Amino acid sequence: MRKVLKAVGSLLVPAIGWLAAPIIKAKLDGSPLNGLTGIIEFWRKLFGQAIPLWAVLLVLMAVAIATVVIVRLKNKPSGKTDLRIVVLPMPEPRWGIAAVGNTPTLNLTFHANLAHRAHGSLQIVKAYLEGTQPAFPFIPLVVAGPYEEAQVIHLGVRPIVAKPGGALRRRVILVDQFGDKHRTEAITFQPTVNDVRRFQSGASEIKCHVCGRSIAMEELSESSHVAAHRACIK
Repeated sequence: MRKVLKAVGSLLVPAIGWLAAPIIKAKLDGSPLNGLTGIIEFWRKLFGQAIPLWAVLLVLMAVAIATVVIVRLKNKPSGKTDLRIVVLPMPEPRWGIAAVGNTPTLNLTFHANLAHRAHGSLQIVKAYLEGTQPAFPFIPLVVAGPYEEAQVIHLGVRPIVAKPGGALRRRVILVDQFGDKHRTEAITFQPTVNDVRRFQSGASEIKCHVCGRSIAMEELSESSHVAAHRACIK
């Protein structure tokens, strides 16, 4: 891109002077420019006689303006950092159900290599599944450069778009400190299967974390990390 801008800039300098000089001269004289024909005629006459000082100054001004524009474009930040995300197959990406207060949330965990070639570090400050919104604060991740170790990425979202007992396949969006979004490949999350007997713990009655009512063993959700009715997870 810089080479292209440099080439365009080298053509822009004479083009600005070539177009601006006859336009300004026509304005000063109050005469019509007559489009491209008038511009060509202006320069044909000008080169047939001594070049006036005002024309020289105008060309120099155009060169100065073009130079400033090119330098600013050259030094302009490249924009969004090219963050590369490689999702690792092991450990297997998983989804399960947790809760924030009485509200059930869809929790997702996967391992990935995050890397970039930009100067300085990149911080991931937000993460969510495509088509959802974050349900609780995300613990920021720092990506220092191209040689980062694999990271565990854990996020909780709503609404709960997973189906009981089924795999969930969607992209995850990671948002950096500049607000730029970085999408993963489509990730297949397998359901977490809990042994519902662990919710008994010697208690004579199991209460739903969401609705507060009693739960029979056959009504307990196997995907939930907290005791909950299958019907309450939505």
